Amino acid sequence: MTQQDALIQSILRTLKVETERSGMAGQLLVDSLRTALAIHLLRKYCTTYPKLSSDSNGLSQSSLKQVIEYIHEHLHQDLRLVQLSAIAQISSYHQRNG
Repeated sequence: MTQQDALIQSILRTLKVETERSGMAGQLLVDSLRTALAIHLLRKYCTTYPKLSSDSNGLSQSSLKQVIEYIHEHLHQDLRLVQLSAIAQISSYHQRNG
């Protein structure tokens, strides 16, 4: 990297601010920003291309319902992507392509 990357700088600034103050769903935001940073680094700076899964249908209706119910029941807590992905029974790094 020879040039500054505005997106990386923005994500890191936001991560710093969020870790210094504990706002509502702060850990969920931190997890999301870390995932966004990883995806950006892979897309822009990775020299090899991983083989992507062919899953394209998203969550089943029952999994989606379970995740939504969990979120509603735990809004007062610090939600984490790892918890939500466990409920949906997918990897926290799962992403839909397309």
